[in-house]
Amino acid sequence: MQVQILSRGEKTKEYAVIFSEGDEAFSGLLDFAEKHHVTSAYFTAIGALNKAAGRDEGAARPMTRKR
Repeated sequence: MQVQILSRGEKTKEYAVIFSEGDEAFSGLLDFAEKHHVTSAYFTAIGALNKAAGRDEGAARPMTRKR
């Protein structure tokens, strides 16, 4: 995972968080948020994932595409 700061505002900062193949996106974003003391955020993603997991009553489950 690579991190680049894109802009520094008075109250906000904008980062690019870049994942490589094989990186785990969710835990990577959590690590980033803890390291940079993020308390509120939104994100935009560009790219693709091999797998994703969702939450169902607290238990992780694979997400599937409805056809």
